[in-house]
Amino acid sequence: MDQTLIEQIVANVLAQLQPAAASRAEGMASLATEVQLDHPIITADVLEDRVRNGQLVQIGAKSILTPSARDWLRENNIRWQRAGRTSANAVAASRRILLIGTVTPAVRNLREALTGWKQELLGRPAELAEAAVRAIASGDAELVVAVSEAADVVACRANRNDRVRAAVVTSVEHLHLLAEHLGPNVLVINPRGRSFVELRNLLRALAALPAPKNRHQEAQG
Repeated sequence: MDQTLIEQIVANVLAQLQPAAASRAEGMASLATEVQLDHPIITADVLEDRVRNGQLVQIGAKSILTPSARDWLRENNIRWQRAGRTSANAVAASRRILLIGTVTPAVRNLREALTGWKQELLGRPAELAEAAVRAIASGDAELVVAVSEAADVVACRANRNDRVRAAVVTSVEHLHLLAEHLGPNVLVINPRGRSFVELRNLLRALAALPAPKNRHQEAQG
């Protein structure tokens, strides 16, 4: 076979493979658990183009985050940290668990939109209470949020353990009151009749809470 013809066939095969390879590379990038950005200035448009839901964003040590970029990260609940540092919000989120016992359309949308929280789908109220107690007692979590239409039952059962301070929370305002006077480490939400926006705002307020003190810390204080 003529050498020129062979080279032409090889070139055609490579040309056909390149789009597929690029597509695979793009797919792998979208599945990566983190993305690194070292642009001198990072705007919301840059984040929109490069970041996917659930990824941890590594920001260059000298990169400048614009106000719009910070708003975009907050509104999309995206974890980020400076390169070479451990993000406080990433660490905090890794020790906060969402237990779901009642699934409404709003809860389903919340599960898809929520990042940074470990999520578990459970059944009966007793199972949620047991999982909450186990997470707090073992130190796997500093804050547990349970979603159940039997919110009072879950909180009551969880409070049988002396390491747990569980309460039912009904609103962001109620949450701040509980945080000030009780310092709960297990909070239970009844999702019936609540919209996705209500639940999202409540979870955002929960994520912004400082770590609850345990009883040993309180005794020392």
